[in-house]
Amino acid sequence: GNAELVSFLLASGADPMLCTPQKDTVLHVACATAKATGLPVLECLVSFLVKNQLKSIFEMRNKNGKVPMQCCKMAKTKKMIEQAIQAIQKAPQEVKQNAKKCEVDSTNQVNMKRGMNS
Repeated sequence: GNAELVSFLLASGADPMLCTPQKDTVLHVACATAKATGLPVLECLVSFLVKNQLKSIFEMRNKNGKVPMQCCKMAKTKKMIEQAIQAIQKAPQEVKQNAKKCEVDSTNQVNMKRGMNS
């Protein structure tokens, strides 16, 4: 379905920050068309945006001055966007913690390699 296509395109490197001539992002369009295309497309997109910390897309305004949430035609889609914004705001702390773990892991690996070469 459409959600699988969106997932494939994003995984293949499609840039969700690109805009139409009207300055609509893919999130503006997904919010505006969720009733017709179904929630799985928006869910897939929002999940990708949160996972990749693309907070600025939630704040981008189109030529009409609207942020994506203002393009939502259903209360369910507005709630989904609100939850995504909250998740992104909480996530930086989690990202920092994971980055510290990676630094520790890579240091341990380097130390282990040095010990083997000595």
